[in-house]
Order: sequence, then C-alpha cells, then structure tokens
Amino acid sequence: MSMLTSIYNQQNRWEEAENLGIQVVEGQKRKLGVDHLETLASMRNLAEAISGNNRLEEAEKLIVQVIDTQKIKLGADHPDILTSMSSLAGLYANHEQLDKAEKMVVQVLETQKKIFGTDHISTLGSMVQLAGIIGSSGINKEAVQLAGFIGNDGRNGEVEYLMKEAINGLTIKLGADHLAVLDLMDYFALICVNMGRVEEAEKLATQVMEAKKKKLGGSHPDTLNTMTLLAHLFDDNNQWVDAQEMGLGANHPNTLNHKGILALRFLEQGRLDEAEKLEAQVMEGRLKHLGDDDLGTLTSMANLASIYGGQERWQEAEKLDTHVLAMRKLKLGVDHPDTLVSMGNLAHDWKGQGRTEEALELMLERVEAQRRIMGPEHSITKATMIVVDMWKAEK
Repeated sequence: MSMLTSIYNQQNRWEEAENLGIQVVEGQKRKLGVDHLETLASMRNLAEAISGNNRLEEAEKLIVQVIDTQKIKLGADHPDILTSMSSLAGLYANHEQLDKAEKMVVQVLETQKKIFGTDHISTLGSMVQLAGIIGSSGINKEAVQLAGFIGNDGRNGEVEYLMKEAINGLTIKLGADHLAVLDLMDYFALICVNMGRVEEAEKLATQVMEAKKKKLGGSHPDTLNTMTLLAHLFDDNNQWVDAQEMGLGANHPNTLNHKGILALRFLEQGRLDEAEKLEAQVMEGRLKHLGDDDLGTLTSMANLASIYGGQERWQEAEKLDTHVLAMRKLKLGVDHPDTLVSMGNLAHDWKGQGRTEEALELMLERVEAQRRIMGPEHSITKATMIVVDMWKAEK
C-alpha cells in the first residue's frame, strides 16, 4: 500500500495518495512503531501528498519530523536522511520557495560529495536537482507575459556547470546511449531554451533524437518526446505531431501533450488560428477521456482561453477561465500558484471587456495572496503590482 501511495503521488492523484497514506502510516505506527524506518518512509510519502494538496506547512512539519527521527536512529549523514532532505527541497521548489529549496539541496550535495564522491549516482542526481532549482529561480513567467522575454539572474554558468557535470558523470557510469543519459540531455536542452541558447538546445536535442531513433525506433514515445522538443524550436513542426498521430493515435496522452506544446509555439509566433485549432483538439480530447475537472484538461482550457484573449474574444475566454479558476480553487486550493495565475487570467478577460473595476479588484486579491505566500519582493509579486499600477493609472 505504501508503494501505491507513491504511485498516486507520481500521477498527481493527491487526494487518493493522502487518504491511502494516512491509512498506511497509522497502520505502521501501530504494528512497527513511530520510529521504524518503514513508517518514516511512509510518512515522507504522505508529506508529498499533503504538499500536493497545497498544505505546505503541514507537509514541511511532517517531513522535518521524519528527518529528526532519522538523525537519531541513523546518524546525521545517512543516505535515508539525504533522501528525506531532497524530498523536502522538492516540496519547497514545487511551491516556489526556491531559496529554501536551494539551501537544502546544496547541503545534501555537499554531504553526498563527502560520503559518496562526485561521480556517485546520488550525487549526480542532486546536481541535476540543484540545476533545476537555480534555473527555475531565473525564469520570471510573469515577465514573459508582460514583456515577451525570459529573464534570468545571471546564474546560467552555474546551471550549465552542474548539468554538464551530471551528464558526463552519468555517461561514464551508464554509457552514452543509456536512456537516463539521453533524457538528462533532453532536460538540459530545455534549460538551454530557457536561457536563450537555442542553437545549443537544437544541437543537444538533435543528438538525442538520433540516438533514440537508433536505440528505440522513430515511432517510440521517448523518441517522439525529443522530436517535440525540436519542434518547439522551429516553425515547421507539424510533421512531429503527424508522426505521433500515426504512431500513437490522435487522442493518445502523448499526442495531446505535444499538440498542446505546438499550439503554445504558434501562440508565441502570433499564429492564433493555428494555435486555436490545435488547442481545441487537445481540450476536446482531454475532456472526453479525463473530464472537465482534470488538471491537464484545465491547463488546456486555460491555454485556449489565452488564445481567445489574443484574438480579443474576451467573453469566450472568460467562460473558460471562470471554470478553470473555480476548479483550481476546489482541487488545488485558493493559494496555489496555478490558482493565482487563473485569477490573473480572468482579471485580464474582464479588463478586455472594459470591466476595469472588477478586474482591478480581482488582481488586487491576487497580489495580496502573492505577498502573503511569496513575499512582497518576489519577482512575480512585483510583476503583478506593475499590472495593478497600470490599471489604476488608466482609471
């Protein structure tokens, strides 16, 4: 049952994971004791589920309890403790508390280097985790929407060093054509895109695609994943979606995911009619197979609403964004980052219809939540304040 909790966590089925996790932990406490290693591992799984249900403070308290107990039983540098610390860092990162996440992973990484060495699999994994956290701290999604660029905090060199060290170390351990190595190169290519280094991303993704074609075949889902990354870098990319439809079917989850990526690419290029056509297919496919309250379906609805907004079809956008906001509040909680994004989207829909007072009121509600959760100096909070000030000036 503990393994099933982990599976639910991996599938983002947070409510099921939490309900099952509580049963597992309570049962193990009775049979094995509060400080048994299996009980502690199950508590860690439960903390992840609680975090997924947008209760970070509760999850943090639980996993800190696990770490403290493990230190008493196992010693401060035991691998199980490092695993728990990495899990806590992941929870922080998921809730955009990136400074806390970074400090935690740095501590884990330094300990792993001392105990295992720099080329151990666990050490390499922490390098990748740290690179992802640093990369995330440099990407201001609100700035992308407001000014059309991806900002960074000048730490690209750190990200590049960590990723190359991890790739080189894993290549020595597993071989250049191992899927774990190729997937890591794909991840680095995505980071290169975020850093604005498109040519390097193209070179990496092309190398990975050729290796996966040779190892897995051209129609394998992993190969198609890399093809989609390449498609994201170029204008002429319908061929990759066509390949997926032939290999997997039009409504296969991977096909729908990659149609969604291509739709966003068209949106970035101002090709709104093409973007709308693709995103509508994605939304309909997910509605049919997953329902209107699935998080993936809600993402498709929000993306289609953004396309409608670009076409100034504000009422259609409002209808979708209203549903997305209501469902995200219900599924994720009112303070979840995705819920706050939906508040901003709906506010923009109202603003587009000339309903400035309502839009401003909702945007102020959003910025107050961001101040409370992220702090007033967070880049996203500041970006929202820019919008608020602009709308106030227009009144």
